[in-house]
Amino acid sequence: MRRLGLVLPVVAVVTVVLAQPAGATYPGKVGLIAYSDSTGQIATMKSDGTGVEVLTSSFVFAEMPQYSANGKWIVFDAYDGVQYDIYKMRQDGTHLTQLTNDAAADFAPSFSPDGKKIVYTPGDSTIWVMNADGTHTHQLSAGPGVAPRYSPDGKKIVYAGGGYTNEINVMKADGSRDHAITSDTFYDAHPDWSPDGKRIAFVSDRSGNLQAWVMNADGSHRIQVTAAPAGVPGGPEFSPNGKRIADWDVTNVVVVRLDGTGYHVVGPATGMSCCVAWQPLPKR
Repeated sequence: MRRLGLVLPVVAVVTVVLAQPAGATYPGKVGLIAYSDSTGQIATMKSDGTGVEVLTSSFVFAEMPQYSANGKWIVFDAYDGVQYDIYKMRQDGTHLTQLTNDAAADFAPSFSPDGKKIVYTPGDSTIWVMNADGTHTHQLSAGPGVAPRYSPDGKKIVYAGGGYTNEINVMKADGSRDHAITSDTFYDAHPDWSPDGKRIAFVSDRSGNLQAWVMNADGSHRIQVTAAPAGVPGGPEFSPNGKRIADWDVTNVVVVRLDGTGYHVVGPATGMSCCVAWQPLPKR
């Protein structure tokens, strides 16, 4: 696989204010929510749905944003009309840089806590890692898997084993000691660590349609968080203070408390592209 660190022209940031407001999560104060907006571009907004800023404009669609632990960078995958690749940019949309250039799709990237590595899923649907500049790529998982996330301490990686259709797996950051922490017939996917690393949020159909769930980091004590009639097929993302979850219900970004209360829509999203990320603002 050929990798590059191609710096693209700076993308203008378009600011839109909603008239009526309708990720591994790292610890810190609650910042912006990044998501794929109704036009399929990466955008950010405050957790109340206001202050929307569209950060990209050149892609057919862009999705699966994830913040760095310091909240200063966003990594995501995007389709340019030819292929899916991984990009990163500053949290304000500047310094857009293409990291991969493969005919096969590269998607679902996530930063390591120190910002030096990025884990992702390439076209062969296994888990790979590269340096944050796109160099030194190598495979971590032996079997198929998607949506990898480093634990907040950087020692482990959680991902959806079997390629979105099977179980939640955890392995050490070097790819060793890979094992499933769910083992059943349900669809379990899109895992995210809590900021303290003690819990994992994920999406599952174990109660019927897809809903957000939370479990202990060893797979025990699974609790359903959402009960949306139409489901929430996107990936649940802890807030940086660990008190709420943001998710994607195909048409909207939603936020809910961990006990399932306070479920509300904060803004429109796209039906084409997945998932949200919550910006950590490190405490000074």
